[in-house]
Amino acid sequence: MQGLLYPLDTIRTRLAVCSSGRYKGIWQTARRIYMEEGAAAFYRGLLPSMIGILPYAGVDICVFEVLKEHLLDTYDGNPPHVAILATGMFSSSIAQVGPALRHPGCF
Repeated sequence: MQGLLYPLDTIRTRLAVCSSGRYKGIWQTARRIYMEEGAAAFYRGLLPSMIGILPYAGVDICVFEVLKEHLLDTYDGNPPHVAILATGMFSSSIAQVGPALRHPGCF
C-alpha cells in the first residue's frame, strides 16, 4: 500500500516545502515532476521510508499477538469482538508511542 501512495506523499512534500509559486496544485505538481525528473522521482526515498516502517509494524504485530493470546485464554477461545478491536487499537498506540520513549528529545 505504501508503494501506491508514496507518489502522493512526494507531491504533498513538494507543495509544502518548495517556494510559493513554483507549484500551483496537485495535478500541475505531478505533471511537472514527471516532465522534469521522470516517473522515478515519485518514488525517490521509498526504500528508507519502508525500512522505517519495519520497527513500528514489528511492535504493533508483536503486542497485538501477545494480547490476543491472553484474550483467547481468558475467554476460552472466543473473545468479544470489541476486545479484539481494543487490542488492535492499543497495540497500534504502543507502536506509535515507542519512538517517543526511545528518543524523547525528538518529539
